[in-house]
Amino acid sequence: MNISHGNGAPVSGRVRPSIRVHRRLLAGVALAGALAMTTTACSGGANQRAAADGNTIKLGLLYSLTGDLATVETPMHDAALLAVDEINAAGGINGKKIEPVVEDYASDNAKAVEKANKLIEDDHVVATLGMYTSASRLAVLPKFEQSNSLLLYAVVTEGLECSPNVIYTGITPSQTLEQTIPWMLQHLGKKVYLVGSDYIYPHTVNAIAKKLIEQNGGEVVADDYFPLGSTEFGTAVSKIKNSNADVVFSSLVAGSIPAFYKQYHAGGLDFQQRPLVSSITSEAEIAGMGADNAVGSYTASSYFQSIDSPTNDAFVKAIKAKYGSGQFTDREMAAAYSTVYMFKKAVESAGGDLSTDHLKKVFPGTSVEGPQGTVTVESNNNTTMTSLLGKVNASGQFDVVQDFGQVKADPFPASVVPNPPTCPVRVK
Repeated sequence: MNISHGNGAPVSGRVRPSIRVHRRLLAGVALAGALAMTTTACSGGANQRAAADGNTIKLGLLYSLTGDLATVETPMHDAALLAVDEINAAGGINGKKIEPVVEDYASDNAKAVEKANKLIEDDHVVATLGMYTSASRLAVLPKFEQSNSLLLYAVVTEGLECSPNVIYTGITPSQTLEQTIPWMLQHLGKKVYLVGSDYIYPHTVNAIAKKLIEQNGGEVVADDYFPLGSTEFGTAVSKIKNSNADVVFSSLVAGSIPAFYKQYHAGGLDFQQRPLVSSITSEAEIAGMGADNAVGSYTASSYFQSIDSPTNDAFVKAIKAKYGSGQFTDREMAAAYSTVYMFKKAVESAGGDLSTDHLKKVFPGTSVEGPQGTVTVESNNNTTMTSLLGKVNASGQFDVVQDFGQVKADPFPASVVPNPPTCPVRVK
């Protein structure tokens, strides 16, 4: 696989806010001006017609079931369908079954726009759950805003965005980096080597990490980026080995993760002597590389399969029963699953009015007990959740070494964004 979370290509010919933000972060310029966005909301929308007609409530599922991204998006789609099946088996929502309207955008952002248009204009879905990369989210966002339809985005995000037409149920840097970076500097070392894939998400995350490292008395000794899909890291490993770095912070993604971890060991580096911390690496990547290549590394997250709770135990058991005993669970799967249950609660709160404008009002405050613990949508359309730091053990699962507790999501964290805008705001 050669893509994850976003890429550097222009979206619909417009400058993406996150790219603009990243450049200003690197330049140390105040971000408020770059993030000034109109707060005017679209009214009406084809999706509002007949939203509650019939005996079902339509929920769009827009994922890549084919193409390069299928390996990461299909499990999210599967977890969402599990939640739909459970809700329907228990009587549905206010007596109506959820009707999943599934569209495969085949890892193609242009096709994602086409499929989003179909779901909104032809199928009249109440909301759409899906997308994975930042680029795909930004590609479809104008359609959701212009048609005043609702996108449920259940993926880790770089933040620095909060559209009124998106409910963000993935974890943000304010819930990972702001907790993990100070802990890392205190417990693992002050000198940090940054590595990442060369596109929007890692650049933005590492720019935020740099700010936090500097603010907490640390030092960035190097900042290296590699083309998407890179699997050759021999030179990078040599540079890390010969540097004075105490710890490596990685925002490498997808297929680059197993390659880098394997070559880290092959190059004579050790996670005990020179620890590695990531905000991306999950059970999915560990399954691909083998536990031996990941033991001792750290990941900041909101979920680990090893979480011991009745809700997570039931989730893991249900996933394995439905999709096979070898199926792992990870953060994005847990988020997709919980988001369907949040959709259920929001629709219940909405009563008979399932218009987008009414759902926008009732979603904030919606809270469920998901596999990752309590998750609550806030007034900024982002989600409060537990912040965890895990360390990979010999079985390929994570031991929680630090539970930072429930942390509210701030898409414009004050530590790096002076004078942030008030959320939600439309993206231009």
